[in-house]
Parts: sequence; C-alpha cells; structure tokens
Amino acid sequence: MRDPAVEPEPPSPFAAPPNTTPHWDPYLVRPVAPAPPHTSPLAVAALVIAVLGPVSLLGPLGALFGIALGVVAHHTLGRDAHQRGRGVASAAIAVGAIGLAAWVGVGAWAYRAHLAELASNPPAPAFDPEASAARGPFVPVPLDTRETQIGAITVVDVGTSTASLETELLRQSLAANRDGQTLVVMTTTGTCEPCRGVDASLPDPRMQDALAKVRLVRIDIPAFFEDLDELGMFSDRYPGYFLLGPDVRPRDGIDGGEWGEDIPANIAPVLGPFVRGKLVQRRSPWTPPQHGQRL
Repeated sequence: MRDPAVEPEPPSPFAAPPNTTPHWDPYLVRPVAPAPPHTSPLAVAALVIAVLGPVSLLGPLGALFGIALGVVAHHTLGRDAHQRGRGVASAAIAVGAIGLAAWVGVGAWAYRAHLAELASNPPAPAFDPEASAARGPFVPVPLDTRETQIGAITVVDVGTSTASLETELLRQSLAANRDGQTLVVMTTTGTCEPCRGVDASLPDPRMQDALAKVRLVRIDIPAFFEDLDELGMFSDRYPGYFLLGPDVRPRDGIDGGEWGEDIPANIAPVLGPFVRGKLVQRRSPWTPPQHGQRL
C-alpha cells in the first residue's frame, strides 16, 4: 500500500501541462525588415504602350495613351513609398511625345504633298449649266443626236438621250468610213466661249478647206462626263479635239490652247494639219491616257 506521506501521487494524464512560456526578453526580439520597393507596373505599361502604340494599329492614339499612363504613373508614385519607377514613367511620357510629334510631322508632309498634287493636276471643274448660263450665251444640247451639213463639214451633235457614248461613236465611225470622212471628236460645253468661236468659224473658207471631208462629232462634257473619262478623253481642257482609233479611244488629241484668239486665221492652220495627222509643233504634247487614268 502506498504511503501518501512518503510517495508523491503520480501525475494524472488528464492534468494540464505546466506553464513553460519563457519570460519576454526585449534583447532577443529582432526587427522585421520592410519589403523592398518594386517598379510600378503602371509605369512599365505606359512605357511599353508609348513605344509600341505609334507603330501599331493605334497610331497616334497609342502615343497619347502612353503619355496619359505615364502622367498617371507619376502621380501614383508620388503617394506610394513602396513603388519606384519615376524614371520609367518619365521615359514613357518622352517616348510618347516623340511618337506623337512624328505622326504630326508625317501627317503634315502628306497634306502638303496632297496640296502639291492638286496644284499640279487640278480636278476637272464641276459643270453646272444653270449657274454658268449667266457667264455667257447657253447653247442647249439636243435630246436626240442631230446631224448638220455646213459646207464640206458634217457636224454631229450627240443627243442627251444617247444611252452609250461608246456605241454612238462606233456608229459615227462606221458612217465616216462609209462616206470617206475623217472622224474628229470635239468636246464642248453650253457656255464655252472658245467653243462658240470655233462654231462660228466653220463656214469660213479657210475652215472649210482645213476640215473638208471631216465628220465633226460634238459632245457636251456635262452630259457625258463619265463616258468621256472612261474613254480616255480629257474634259478639263476644252474645247478638246480627238482623233479616234478603231476602238473609239483617242490616238491623238489637242485643245483650244494650241492657238490664240478663236478666229479662222488662227484655228485653221492648227486644226487642218491635226486632222491629217501632220501637226508637229505643239504647245502641249499629246500623252496617251493609261487605262482608268484621267489626263
């Protein structure tokens, strides 16, 4: 039998463990080092967009977006001590500004080149018979194609009801071959004063001799602007005169600028050799049009 006075009672397995927590020693505490600062992802993204944006589909918008992100990154870095990258943000702003300036320069150069092209090759004037009637006598275009004989010259005015100018010119070419004539196309407008000078000169003996056995087909430019353009006959210098090939495309052409005042003494010495294919000296050399290209 155990004597409680001599033998201590064994510890119970259900008893709580003794308190082994050591006393706090301030000299044993180690301070926790702060996390090192890291580069701002926003600044890095700004730099990437500023570099790649201008050369991508974004174009100048990419440069502007890079600059905006760089400014935002600068503002954010000023309030967050755990991030760095102010230099990266500044680089993004600088690169974006350079890209934007490059786009502006390229755009300005392209615009100046476009203006220079328009100056060297101005577009054909817009024809408005009602507005231009006040500038001179207006000669209306007949509805149906009309043929008139002026001495030895057959004059044909193509009517506005013509469905296809190419078909009508083929028909006139057959008629010229049948009658032993030379087919000459004249482009005109209702208020073209030089055109009226040529019309009034046709009965003159000098013009009769120069244009003998000529079928002069007069075509109104406003009425057949697109057809003339498709056939390769310039319509921005008028009156124009064309000798046609078998495919009714021009093989030679001149305009009223080849002579001075529109009187028979000036017109006949130019139109006569031109009709016979012997006009050598010209103020404006003939340049055959390319397919789909206006003169």
